[in-house]
Amino acid sequence: MKINIIHAAFDGDPDEVVFSYDDLGTTRGDRDVLQACARAFRMFNAPLELLDDEDALIAIAYRTQNLRSLSVGDIVEVHHPSVRSPQRWVCEPSGWKRSELEPTNLKPE
Repeated sequence: MKINIIHAAFDGDPDEVVFSYDDLGTTRGDRDVLQACARAFRMFNAPLELLDDEDALIAIAYRTQNLRSLSVGDIVEVHHPSVRSPQRWVCEPSGWKRSELEPTNLKPE
């Protein structure tokens, strides 16, 4: 799965991807979408010493770009290989809510 991180909180642009990475969980048992969102939250908030090696490498790449932590109101966009359109999930105070809004920068096919 390809994951895009969008810093929409704090008046951020809901269409601007600030970071992307490949979630290779599909090679380890097909992580579902909400697990991918929870993983992103953990990687971009937890201290590096609490992450496994793969997650720490992604978190280091994220932090090297001086990006802030993933916050309530930010969006995790998931491009799952079995779904045609990406799914956008908004970080809530507890859990995730599917965004009904489509990104405005997508071009029609």
